[in-house]
Amino acid sequence: METGASRVASGANVWWSGRFVRFLLEQVPESLALPDQESKALFAAEDQRLTIRSLTLLCLLAVILVLGTTVLDAIVYPEMTGPFFKLRLLCAAMLLATLLSLNTDFARQHYRAYTLLLPLVPAFFIAWMIYLARDPGSPYYAALVLCLVATGFIFHWTFTEGLIATGITLVLYAIANFSWDHGGGISLSATISNLFFISLNGLVIVVGSYFHHRTRVREFLTRLELDRSKIELEASNQQLRELDRLKNDFLANVSHELRTPLTLLLAPIESMRLQQDLAPAQRELITTMHQQSLRLLKLINDLLDIAKLESGKLQLRCERVNLGDFVNGVIESISVIARQRNLTVTAHVSDGVATVETDRDKLEKICLNLLFNALKFTPE
Repeated sequence: METGASRVASGANVWWSGRFVRFLLEQVPESLALPDQESKALFAAEDQRLTIRSLTLLCLLAVILVLGTTVLDAIVYPEMTGPFFKLRLLCAAMLLATLLSLNTDFARQHYRAYTLLLPLVPAFFIAWMIYLARDPGSPYYAALVLCLVATGFIFHWTFTEGLIATGITLVLYAIANFSWDHGGGISLSATISNLFFISLNGLVIVVGSYFHHRTRVREFLTRLELDRSKIELEASNQQLRELDRLKNDFLANVSHELRTPLTLLLAPIESMRLQQDLAPAQRELITTMHQQSLRLLKLINDLLDIAKLESGKLQLRCERVNLGDFVNGVIESISVIARQRNLTVTAHVSDGVATVETDRDKLEKICLNLLFNALKFTPE
């Protein structure tokens, strides 16, 4: 019969277990929720893939352990080796049948039910062996704990599934110990101690499964957000590339449209500049018109160069340029504007200045921009 000391110890264990459960529940934050149907569907697909893979591994491991621990029967219960071996064979056959069924549509549709079925198959046969052994203190209760711990290590239940699995395991162990005749008296200390130990292990697995599930959901949401951001970024980059292409096409079209009428204007200006009976003031004005028209034509060509530059097709047209002639030509281009602002621009080029190899058009554009800015910001 159960002694007063054992009853006090059991009561103390129950009291501390309650305090521990209450403490854990106080630490549990609100559960995470998937925000929309798309994320729920994606999470379910990922969960199905990982669960089927874990179930396959757990099936193989369970078959190996069920058959491999036959030697333990010969040591602990030598008189029950034959019946226990038959139960182990039946358990292994059911596990293999479960393994083969994992590739079916039914298993993929009800894969969460398999997470409860698979570990409870060996738990059922272990409880059956405890019942046949008629031993309340049977060490085989540790195998029930192993079923819970191994499943919690390889495959993680949800909070509800952990509770169900732990509850069924406790019921199986209780039935195995209380459903046979104990000969008029029964010592509950070993049975209660084992039930208590199974309960504590189940509690740890349930709480661990809860937090692991939260972590999985949080990691999934983070990866989902990163994937969505990546897709949005790729779409934005594609849109920017399309806008850049449209801009280059626009610049090319505008440049062609502007260059045609400007070329038609240059022809009569060139003819007027070549006339011999022009007054000096007229010739100077026509020369300025001609030079600025050519400059405008170069600016239009620069628009085309921008499009070529961004597409990587722009090339320098290098040639031998006499620096003296080049500088005098640049000064002549801005002389009219300088006089209009009552400014004087002169250039001094030494006779010994040699020629250089450069792109005349681009160098001229740089020099003209610098000189026009200098005229613009120089007081009259």
